Amino acid sequence: MNASTGLFDELVEASGLVSLIAPFTVSRLLVAADVSPQDMTRDDLRRALPALERGLSVYLKGDELEDALGNVRRLALPS
Repeated sequence: MNASTGLFDELVEASGLVSLIAPFTVSRLLVAADVSPQDMTRDDLRRALPALERGLSVYLKGDELEDALGNVRRLALPS
């Protein structure tokens, strides 16, 4: 597994989405932000944050959304 695959997997888990739809949905949101899920870096993730935040708000509400957004934002921090 390369580093970007690990970051994508972490992002899928952090998204708070149901595991059945999470990989596809997160991939779609990244592609819409012009970020390759396979080659994503933390810089790419930071650039994609607005699209991810908008997209997650379609599926999650309230505390679930806030928790997921916090988890996703933490992933985008420099390591």
